[in-house]
Amino acid sequence: MMVSGDLKRVCEIDLGLISQCCLTKQVFKMNKQILANLSLKINVKVGGRNTVLADALTRRIPLVTDKPTIIFGADVTHPHPGEDSSPSIAAVVASQDWPEVTKYAGLVSAQTHRQELIEDLYNVTHDPQRGTIHGGMVRELLISFKRTTGEKPERIIFYRDGVSEGQFYQVLLHELDAIRKVTKSTISPVFQGFYLLHSDLP
Repeated sequence: MMVSGDLKRVCEIDLGLISQCCLTKQVFKMNKQILANLSLKINVKVGGRNTVLADALTRRIPLVTDKPTIIFGADVTHPHPGEDSSPSIAAVVASQDWPEVTKYAGLVSAQTHRQELIEDLYNVTHDPQRGTIHGGMVRELLISFKRTTGEKPERIIFYRDGVSEGQFYQVLLHELDAIRKVTKSTISPVFQGFYLLHSDLP
């Protein structure tokens, strides 16, 4: 018998299909709340929106709706204490539907064990045939934004979670430098803000 985790793995990794699992008995209960929650999940997975800010539609969100703006969010997850060989996982998401900023694309990257700095925000490789190749998660998400909106982003807002006070300036300098390099190599949006969020704050 295939459990939901196996089914989702086969659908999303092997077949490239969007899936939504639900117990049969839950569906046959015909409970409006359960069916509404399922509908919300399915709607998002097939590209729909469940919520939109009225101020976004009327272009009244300061520093977001006045010009094409992309909003990033980033965090790093570390292995459990005692796991000495597993990599840390960096994740970056970015809005893809200005001015509504409700749809986000995301990328993940394995990196050095317990490394809080995100290593793959921007990278450069040198290929003998193709020359210098610019890459990295921020660059890919900027290109995706331009492709989906038809707009060249003119402003970046970057939210960064999970940074302790002791690592604050190290992370700020490293990741801010990476983002500036991306903007010079790609489509030159204006870098508007870098916000470090502390997940341990009340």
